[in-house]
Amino acid sequence: MNLQESIRRIIKEETSLKNKLLNSIDDIGILKTARKVAGLKNLMKILEDKFLTRQIRIQTISEIVSDYTERQNEVWMVEDDIVITDNNEYFTRIELLNPNSAVAYVYEKPEFDEGDEYDIYYEDMDRKLLDRIFNEVIEYYIYKGY
Repeated sequence: MNLQESIRRIIKEETSLKNKLLNSIDDIGILKTARKVAGLKNLMKILEDKFLTRQIRIQTISEIVSDYTERQNEVWMVEDDIVITDNNEYFTRIELLNPNSAVAYVYEKPEFDEGDEYDIYYEDMDRKLLDRIFNEVIEYYIYKGY
């Protein structure tokens, strides 16, 4: 076997592994698939950019928040303020995460009286907001665990 054939075989095996892992995510979910490769951090390294699709980010947030909620018997409280709007009259920030949505609270200035609250579904979020939530959830799951 020459060098070129060896490289083709390795690339084919690598692509095959990534596709198998993506299929596994569809079949059994992110967390169970991650256990097959010794954790979420390893899964992210193997899948590279394919792991970071919008659909997989939403699925990851949903599974981790759902798992956390079941284990802790409480809702996920956002660790760092995720401010959505901040103007002279009010500011809005995300404080809680549910498996399918984030809960945003509106505070009126200057007293910071709590006003309305509303759900923002992950599917409806812009990329920047979704990325902030994804990063918080992943950081907590990988580095702090529960």
